[in-house]
Amino acid sequence: MLVRMLKAIGANEVEEAANGHTALAQIEGRPKYDLVLCDHHMPEMNGLELLGQLRAREETKGLPFIVVSCEVEPTLMRRALELGATHYMEKPISDDDLRRKIEAAFKRLH
Repeated sequence: MLVRMLKAIGANEVEEAANGHTALAQIEGRPKYDLVLCDHHMPEMNGLELLGQLRAREETKGLPFIVVSCEVEPTLMRRALELGATHYMEKPISDDDLRRKIEAAFKRLH
């Protein structure tokens, strides 16, 4: 669903990962990603664990990272933001909501 939404709002290149470990390996193996959009619930390594791993590395500590979750739990949202998430979005999300969060994430970089 997220891949479809990213393409619908104009993303040129989108890569998927089945779990946090795979995502981490993909990100480490590529010189530069523009953004990570990550569901909190993934097997093997969840989205917050992935976020923590990326924030601990110099080369990825500033990478925009949006967490998406079906959980409407304030403690989870707070934890994601404390770990350095750029945004936390509760499902269901719309293309317009996603576009606004991505645009806001890129504005923070400049």
